[in-house]
Formats: sequence, C-alpha cells, structure tokens
Amino acid sequence: METLFPFINVVTDLYSVHSIWFSFSPDRTCVATDKVRMDAIQFGCPPAKVICTGIPVRPELTEIQTDRKKLRSIYDLDPDLPLMLAVGSKRVTSMVDYLNVANHSGFPLQIVMAAGGDDGLYRQMKEIEWHIPVKIYNYCNTLSELMLASDMILTKAGGLITSESLAAGLPMLLCDVLPGQEEGNAKIVEDGGAGKVLHTQLDLLETLCHMLMDNGSKLRSMQQKAALIGKPNAAKDISKMAEDLIVQAEKAAGDNTILL
Repeated sequence: METLFPFINVVTDLYSVHSIWFSFSPDRTCVATDKVRMDAIQFGCPPAKVICTGIPVRPELTEIQTDRKKLRSIYDLDPDLPLMLAVGSKRVTSMVDYLNVANHSGFPLQIVMAAGGDDGLYRQMKEIEWHIPVKIYNYCNTLSELMLASDMILTKAGGLITSESLAAGLPMLLCDVLPGQEEGNAKIVEDGGAGKVLHTQLDLLETLCHMLMDNGSKLRSMQQKAALIGKPNAAKDISKMAEDLIVQAEKAAGDNTILL
C-alpha cells in the first residue's frame, strides 16, 4: 500500500535568499515576495508551483479582534494621538538618539518603547525627561497587542520584526540596518512605500512630518502598503493550501493509498 506525503516548502526570507532553500521536490514552494518568487523560478522551480503567500507570523497578529482604540485603553494610551512603537535591542545602538529627536520634535505623538530585555537601554529611556506621553517596558510579552495598537514602528530591519510589522500594517522607521540580509529587508520596505531607512536624525524628522501632515493621510497610505506587502493571512493561506493538496492526492490515489 503506497503512502503519499504532500510536500510544501515555506521560504521565510523577504529578499536575499540562498539557493539552498529551493528544491524541485515540493508540491508547492511558498515565498514572501515577487522577488523571491523570481529567484525560485530562475533556480528551476516550476512557476505554477511557486506561490507568493507571504511569511507566516504569530497568530495573535491576525486573530486579535479588538480594535485599535480598545487595545490602547488596555495600556492607558491616548486613543487618538498617533502612536509610535519603538522596539530595541542591544544591537540597535542609535535608538535613544532617534527617540530623543521625536521627544523634542513638537509633533503630536506618543511612544511605547520595548527595550527587548536590554537593561542599559531601559535605564537610558527611564532617565530621559519626556515632553510627550511615553510608556517604557524592559521586556514585553504582549508585543502583538502593542503592534496592533500602534500607527508606526521604529526598529531594526531583522527578518522576524520586519515580517511581523508589515503583517500588522505598521510603516517602518528602520535604524541601524546591517549590510547583507537586513539591507534586502529594508529595500522591500522602502520600494513598497511602507517605510524609510533612517541614516540621520533629520531623516526621522522629515519622515514623521510627511506621515503626520494632512491629518495623517500619508501615514494611512503607508499602513495600507505595509499590510499589502506583509500578507497577514499567510499562515491561514498556507494551511488551506496544504488541506487542498491532501484532498487532491486522496482523490488521485483512490482507496489504495494512506496519507500521513
């Protein structure tokens, strides 16, 4: 009795993908972006089997049904004031400088800062004299809720945080972008109109000004573009694809095959 295993390969990089992640064997190859899809096809994967699904992210980012204002009320945040989420780490060395600029910008803004368990960054943030509303966490295990409560995010261009931010529809203000993989992630964000790489503090001021002017029309446009790139339903779409492949294989195999 023959046993069939439908095989799906999910590639979880946005831009720079090594050919080792591609194979001729899968029934479907799921990729994050059109650029990676073309890489897979150039490698030799059949075009009909390479699907641009996006990258699966934490279920909370798509399953939390509470709207933005209600989420903000949970954290005692202003329901109407634009909210910047800042996610730091030991690797993001310029975070405090950029947040100091936002603090003195005069823009209508509030900030939630998650230091990522970096005790030094947390202490620096607590010592700042804040002129705008701010909440500071050292390590935060409710990041998904804070993402969905926010309007934009200031962070690095790592693969995971980029994928989750885009899936949450957050325009990205990217600092300390590392050469290599992170440059590719940043390019996807900028080319898609979903964020800006910050090279100087003036870049942050200019970008915030453009995002907040005209009652936030640019910000809303960038949020829509972020969600379009992020494909928040990727996990569900890939799961449905797997179910469909199983059904197809069962029909093709008849009663003499067991699917595991």
